[in-house]
Amino acid sequence: MMQQVAANLLPDGGIRYIGLTNESPVYHALNLVLIGRYLTLTDDETARQLLRGTANYWPLVLTAEGQPESWSDVWWKQTWGYVRPEALVVSAGGTGDPRHQWLLWRVLERTAPADGNWFALCCAPYWTGTDPGEPMPDRFLVPDGNMRGLRGREGSWYFGVGQGRGLRNTFVGGLITHPRTTRPLQAAFRGAQIDVLPQEIAWRGYGQWLSELDDTAGLAERPDRCSAVSRFRHRPDRPDAPLQHLSRKRLAWRHFRTGVGRRCSSRRPVRLRCMGWPARRGSSPERRTAAG
Repeated sequence: MMQQVAANLLPDGGIRYIGLTNESPVYHALNLVLIGRYLTLTDDETARQLLRGTANYWPLVLTAEGQPESWSDVWWKQTWGYVRPEALVVSAGGTGDPRHQWLLWRVLERTAPADGNWFALCCAPYWTGTDPGEPMPDRFLVPDGNMRGLRGREGSWYFGVGQGRGLRNTFVGGLITHPRTTRPLQAAFRGAQIDVLPQEIAWRGYGQWLSELDDTAGLAERPDRCSAVSRFRHRPDRPDAPLQHLSRKRLAWRHFRTGVGRRCSSRRPVRLRCMGWPARRGSSPERRTAAG
């Protein structure tokens, strides 16, 4: 079983979700706990090496406050929930990476005390003590092989550009966090995609705004910026919608150390579908559509 899981390990520590798609944080947390428990019971070397192979995932996906990003997930898994501390315990002990230890303390600072449960039992053998770990840098622009792109940070602003690969509602995203709040997420740029409207305006109100499985993309990188071009066919999010109007589109993104910009063109009527988490406490994600 562990060999099958290890065969789906992505270059920077994620485990494939569906096909070639990147793993969402909620599933990564669950996978770590299960793999850790399996290793505890069996002392399986494949499981041990698999845990070590996940070392880059959390430092790429979590902010300095332990807030996961969700824009690089498949569109139906963009939930923006907080991370389980048990998963950080397993990753800190299983990988030996001091960045995980530091992130664990940031998560524990924001997690209310609770009675132990099955997850606590699974992670207990991996507790590494009170070492402070190694903090994340305040400013960076680094590659992420899981989503085939790059991620960056400028203070409390986190952003990235990915090459996608099927059922994408965005190739870019970002979020803003607060360093001193219990729930650090302040705002998130959850998705930006061109919504192609067929000649009959839209089929039952739905345009075509997801990438197909055969989309291709490329990145050009410099020390302080990169460019990404994605070529893909739009499809609707309803599997029963007609696909006869699908056509290939090209998007060009410029990704700087401090942000992202976009250029695109289309011969069909389009709307820019933007989905975000507004900076209001207790609010839920909103979807906004702007004419373009």
